[in-house]
Amino acid sequence: MKIKRFFPTPVGYVSNVDQTNLILKLCHNIANEIDKNKDLDYISSYKYPKFTQTILDHSRAEPFKEYINQFIRKIGFQSPSNIKYDFWVVRMNETITSQPTLNHPNHIISGIAYLNTGDDFSPLVIEDPRDIRYYNTIRSEAEFDENKATTDNLKEITFHPKRGDIFIWESWLKHRIELSNNTEQLMLIINAYNG
Repeated sequence: MKIKRFFPTPVGYVSNVDQTNLILKLCHNIANEIDKNKDLDYISSYKYPKFTQTILDHSRAEPFKEYINQFIRKIGFQSPSNIKYDFWVVRMNETITSQPTLNHPNHIISGIAYLNTGDDFSPLVIEDPRDIRYYNTIRSEAEFDENKATTDNLKEITFHPKRGDIFIWESWLKHRIELSNNTEQLMLIINAYNG
C-alpha cells in the first residue's frame, strides 16, 4: 500500500546564541518594567503597545523577522506584502505554576526565542491540533517504544530548548510550555500576521 501524506506542517529551528544575546538586555529591561507594573503580568502585557513597539523599532529585531519570512518561504508559501509582527517578552519563574495549551488563530506564524543565560529551560510541547487524536481508541506504538514514533502516530512532540534556540511554527498549532523547574526563563514570543 502506498501512503500519501497531506496537510503536513513542519517546525522551524535555528540555534543562534549571538543573535539572542544581542536582544537579551532589551528584553530584560522590558521584563523588569512589566514586573514593576502591578496591573500587568506575562499574559496581560501581550500586545501592550509600549513594549511591543520598543522591540519592533529596534534594529536587533530584524533578524527575527527574517527568520519568520525564511520559514514561510521554506514551507512553500509567499510572505504577505503587508506582513506585520508582534513581539512579546515573557519571564517565567516559580510564581507561574501552569501554562495553558494555546494557539494564535489571528496570526499566521508564531515562534519562541530562548534568551536567558541558563540552559535549564522547561520543555516546549507542540500538539497535533486534531482533537480527535486524543479520543482515538487506537493505541500508538510510540507510547510503548519511542523508536517507533513517526509523524503519523505522535499526538505531540516535545522539544528541550537551550539558550539561543529559536522555534517557529504555523500559528494554528497548539503548544504549551511544561513548567518543570524553578529556573527563571526569559523568552521572546514572535507572532506574524496579515496587516
